[in-house]
Amino acid sequence: MLEDLFQVDINCLAYPYGAANPKITQLASSIYRYSFAGNDGSPDWKASGFSQIRREYLWPHSSLQDIEKLIVGFGTYNNSPYK
Repeated sequence: MLEDLFQVDINCLAYPYGAANPKITQLASSIYRYSFAGNDGSPDWKASGFSQIRREYLWPHSSLQDIEKLIVGFGTYNNSPYK
């Protein structure tokens, strides 16, 4: 429906509140190319088949180096101000 309305392919899903179980992730991966989990998603995006990409924090004060560490570190770099 959204694809028809906006005339674009929708290939990403963010699990509500990051919650998903194996049945849901299997179903989502058959429909979407990428899906995003919560903070407990796998830091190894390829190993998860891109079906549970870990969400990361980006803040107004995040620097380019912070973002690079998030991407290169596959979720091992914690820039949360709540740590």
